[in-house]
Amino acid sequence: SAIKVIKLIKQANGTPIIAHPWIFPKILKENNIKKYVKAGLKGIELNNGDRYPFKKRGLDKKIRKLTKKYKLILTSGSDYHGERMVKLMPGNHALGKNNCDERIVQKLIS
Repeated sequence: SAIKVIKLIKQANGTPIIAHPWIFPKILKENNIKKYVKAGLKGIELNNGDRYPFKKRGLDKKIRKLTKKYKLILTSGSDYHGERMVKLMPGNHALGKNNCDERIVQKLIS
C-alpha cells in the first residue's frame, strides 16, 4: 500500500514524495492525502519533463491546493530514464532539465 511504502521510505531516511500523480488520480483524493501525510508524506511532484498529463487532467490546481493545505513540498525533475527513453517520451526529459530549485532541495533534505 502507499502508506506502507511511505513508512519504508522514512525508515530508510528517505523523503516520501508522490511522483507522477496523474497516473493514478485517486491517489490525490483528499482523504488519501490526509492518511499519507499522517504516515509521513512530504511532497507531491508537480513538474516533470512532460506537462501534458497535468494540463490534460487539470491537476495543477488540485496539487497546489493540497500541498498548500497540508504543507507539502512541490517537486520537479526531468523524469530521466536514459537516452533511449528520452527519444520516445514527449516533452523535455533530458538529464538536468526541470530540476527543483535549490530551496526545494534544501526542504527535502532538512
